[in-house]
Amino acid sequence: MQEKAGDRKGIISDIEVLRAAAVMFVLYQHRGFLLFWNPGQDGVLAFWGGVDMFFAVSGFVIARGLLKSWRASKSRAELVAAFVAFWIRRVWRIWPTSLFWIGVVCLLSPLWGGLAAGLPSIVAAATGVANIEQYVAGLSALHFPPLLHYWSLSLEEQFYLCLPLVLLLFRSRKSWLAPALLLCALIQIFLPRPMWSLGFALRSDALVLGVLIALAAERRHYRLLLEPVFFKNRPWLSVTAILFLLFLNAAFASGRVLPFSIGAVGLVSAVMVFIASFDRNYLFPPGRAKDVLVWMGSRSYALYIVHLPVYLATRHIWSALAPAGATLDGTLTLRFILTALVLCVGLAELNFRFLETPLRRRGAALAKAYFETRTAALSSSVEPAAPSGKGVGHQAAQTNPRPLDQNIGQTRDRNQNEEGQDRAGDILNAAVVAQSKDALVQGLEIHDQREMNQIDGIAERSQKTGETIDQQA
Repeated sequence: MQEKAGDRKGIISDIEVLRAAAVMFVLYQHRGFLLFWNPGQDGVLAFWGGVDMFFAVSGFVIARGLLKSWRASKSRAELVAAFVAFWIRRVWRIWPTSLFWIGVVCLLSPLWGGLAAGLPSIVAAATGVANIEQYVAGLSALHFPPLLHYWSLSLEEQFYLCLPLVLLLFRSRKSWLAPALLLCALIQIFLPRPMWSLGFALRSDALVLGVLIALAAERRHYRLLLEPVFFKNRPWLSVTAILFLLFLNAAFASGRVLPFSIGAVGLVSAVMVFIASFDRNYLFPPGRAKDVLVWMGSRSYALYIVHLPVYLATRHIWSALAPAGATLDGTLTLRFILTALVLCVGLAELNFRFLETPLRRRGAALAKAYFETRTAALSSSVEPAAPSGKGVGHQAAQTNPRPLDQNIGQTRDRNQNEEGQDRAGDILNAAVVAQSKDALVQGLEIHDQREMNQIDGIAERSQKTGETIDQQA
């Protein structure tokens, strides 16, 4: 338990707390896959809203980074380079863990019906379209449960792909972005979306609300007008508030309170992200409990990925250990829970340390190298104004500009005044000659016109060589 709130640069500790709460909701919601003798899915409260908490957090965190590039980029090409770098980081952040555990599921496929039974789900999960596959398959997707939860990962991957494209679309109309996103969220919030309907599989209201919070947080008066300062120095109020909001999330998810349960859960999730966005410990006070939650939040991705395979594997472990003819029932509840908990935490920690963290850093390094290389290329491609001229000389001046042209031009003008010659009819040759001349006379002191004329002769002889190199480049 080495990491504490605020130890990692740029990390909002309250956001990690929300991730921890979200993954705990999901682990509890899926308890029926572990304690199969008592699914317990029809209570007054439901906990599938943990997924929408993840969505709201992702919308905020991802937009928070992308919007900086969106505002700061000086050209469309630079913005595209920033977005490509973002996609590189996302690929290295998400795919290694995702694909690794898909591979593990494939190796253990005899435990849950064989590889052939799960092939559609495996392909869909690996290609980032599990939500579409489950919409098409409906209840038949339940035949291969270890990858059921990949639908939400696929939806997030689609969001990572689409948000930069949306920002690119609104680059020249920045003031239109917030109204467009708000309209997108409002259209969805009040729609009834039954499980595995298209609206359920493609829902983005919580994601969009997270993006809107990130947009608002950029405003100069965000803290002045909206900061919930009444949480300051009142840890009891912070804890009470988050517990109440989590209760509302679970109550709305039950479908017994409002007909638009998904939209209501998204709104509550957005309120929690809003409170967390100020990074002032308003959502949960500092202390040992928060350190534990921050640790869990940092491992929430791995915990989410491994939990269903672990739940199902736990059943097979205890089935193999049970005496012949024994029945697996509620008497084994504690053993099942402890086994699954140890496996989930242990595997998530190993995944975080040896897979996620090294490859995330590798992806960040590759993205940085790509962006720096690309922006350097864009900077060097900005050509200075070419001198006017005619014929072949004019074409070469356009295709072979040099950063020293300005100083060379000044030297040429001085020589023209001293020599009293009119070179207006051959500007290109003068530029190329003068450039070669500058390279040759660097570090020398030219004392008289006779030495300058000697250098002019050398430069004229090297002109053809320089033009040939330029053509090859």
